[in-house]
Amino acid sequence: MQTNNYNNNSDGKNIELTVYVDHDQTAFQFDESFTRLTDEGAYYYTDCGNLEIPDSLENATAISITGYSQGDYATVYCDPAALTKLWGVETDAQKLKADFECLFFDSRIYCLFLIDGEEYNGDEYLDIYNYDRTEYATKIAKASGVTFEELYSLLPEHIA
Repeated sequence: MQTNNYNNNSDGKNIELTVYVDHDQTAFQFDESFTRLTDEGAYYYTDCGNLEIPDSLENATAISITGYSQGDYATVYCDPAALTKLWGVETDAQKLKADFECLFFDSRIYCLFLIDGEEYNGDEYLDIYNYDRTEYATKIAKASGVTFEELYSLLPEHIA
């Protein structure tokens, strides 16, 4: 969905919004992040090719993930020590599980506000997997100086 306020807001700012569920980016990120190990649903997390698949999974952690349907199940192997070294922060199995479930079973949301030519990309301010109209309007309003009400009125109630 793309919308524009055509300079109808009270402070004279031009606001353009583009928001949609980005299935293509989701598929790309999944393909770049996971390598299938078996046909039974075992994968190795490579962090977009930043990590090599080891010869042995002896030191790998197995994380079981589930989706929204009875058959949505996979086992993801990863090396938490390598991820900690790569990212520079300690990894947590519960956080990895939640992240893996998003990458497997959810689609990311693309949201871009263009306000008087300045871009406010949703990736920088928002949870890209869970659309919350109020949260989006609140965070972008704080960053941009545009009123919450103006931004809220431009955002769709739901994204399909």
